[in-house]
Amino acid sequence: MRTLRELGEFVGIPQDSAEFGSPIPPIGLRLVGKLLTPVSTAQQRASMRAMIALLPTLPPISLGAQLLNAGGREPYAPVVRVTSSPGLVISTRIHFIESGREFPPSQNFGAAGGDFSPTQLAPGQWEIVVRRAGISNAGYTRLSKSFRTTVTRAEESAPPTPPPQTRPNISVARNGPADAVIFVVTGTQFLPNQPAGPRGITVRVVDGVNFQDWVMLFTGSDSGGGIRLETNPLDTRLLARNSLGLATVHISATDERRDPNSVPANEPLWSNVTSFTF
Repeated sequence: MRTLRELGEFVGIPQDSAEFGSPIPPIGLRLVGKLLTPVSTAQQRASMRAMIALLPTLPPISLGAQLLNAGGREPYAPVVRVTSSPGLVISTRIHFIESGREFPPSQNFGAAGGDFSPTQLAPGQWEIVVRRAGISNAGYTRLSKSFRTTVTRAEESAPPTPPPQTRPNISVARNGPADAVIFVVTGTQFLPNQPAGPRGITVRVVDGVNFQDWVMLFTGSDSGGGIRLETNPLDTRLLARNSLGLATVHISATDERRDPNSVPANEPLWSNVTSFTF
């Protein structure tokens, strides 16, 4: 090579505007000298002839790269191991391409080696390309290594099943003749300090033969969540009878709590059921 243009073309100025700035800068002795700074002296950079003599002594550049963690669920940060290179390396950058769309590359890692994780990738089919550019005794050189990887969306975890609530518990005593049966309902583990009314404790009395007939009674609770309710006399002779001639009464109770694990969900949190046959 004999001219400044030939020197500039040898070191890659016209071919690689992305490395030297865009638009392509004019070929000049100062720019060529700047590229050769890591491997030259100030005296060599002052002379085109000295720089031309230097170029055949430059060793070739090299590139070794490995994707250490191929693919995964988001958030996924690829880790790329890059080997260091001898010679005059201008730039080493990692590029990320998804469905033909190229995103901004990483910073310039130069000739250095190491494990690099410059960004996180969204779900998709990705091509990861390591590109190294430099100057050797053969002129401007560009090397690349590429990897393909898939990033999947993180599975949306279902909300945790709420822990089962402690159900209230009741005991029922009965007394009186068949035509005037009185039920005394006592219970524990209800919400404490509930008012004696529809917004307090509900006691349900159900006809076990004709389930359409039932009565709601209301009471309150004490500071420990205990209840006590005494019903009015019930004439059990008037209850519906099954084929065996028997009548049944089912008694249970609840407060304002809901049961998220019921089917359907959020039914009242009922206590145990106490039953009587007449």
